[in-house]
Amino acid sequence: MSRDRAPVRVHDVGGDHVSGTIDAVLADHLDLSRHADDEPRRGTLVRGRTTIPYAAVAGVRRL
Repeated sequence: MSRDRAPVRVHDVGGDHVSGTIDAVLADHLDLSRHADDEPRRGTLVRGRTTIPYAAVAGVRRL
């Protein structure tokens, strides 16, 4: 999903979720650029960036 630059929804163990595009997959976390589900990842459309530790990830779904 990261290589494809596919929009995803990441669900966490607390039951919450965040949508965006995975920018980096590292040893213990991933970096996600947040944007609307129906918008591509473009500089002006990115609403922020978040780091998500793998221990907090319950699942990742391609949108």
